[in-house]
Amino acid sequence: MKKPSHLLLSIVLGVTAISSAAYAQIASTDAGSGPKTRMEVKSELADFKRTHQYDGQSDQWVLKPEYVLPAGIKTRAQIKAERATFLKENYFDAADDVWKPKNPAKSELTRAEVKRDAAKFNMTHEFDEETESWVLRRGPKNN
Repeated sequence: MKKPSHLLLSIVLGVTAISSAAYAQIASTDAGSGPKTRMEVKSELADFKRTHQYDGQSDQWVLKPEYVLPAGIKTRAQIKAERATFLKENYFDAADDVWKPKNPAKSELTRAEVKRDAAKFNMTHEFDEETESWVLRRGPKNN
């Protein structure tokens, strides 16, 4: 048989755990970030069914004919087309955690033109170590 102090400690810890869990649920509901109530879900479903109908041919919910999309809202077809275009032109680089273009824009300049432009730039600019940026040359270099 357990000692009375162990039994009392178990009861106190159990009550504390239950009350803190209940308080956490109440606090999250008050903050508005908690799960929706049954009435909120029913209300949203009723609103959705009032404005939409199920189209068996396309196997999706569509807006009823008497309702029109608000200005600025794209149709499902437009969004799917934009998504397809984006996925065709880009890929996700997991190493950098960013989307990158599949065919990045290439310069229209020839290699000789790029070299000439770089030489012109280097004649008129210098790298400032303090600001870590390129600045106009102040005068002739004393090397």
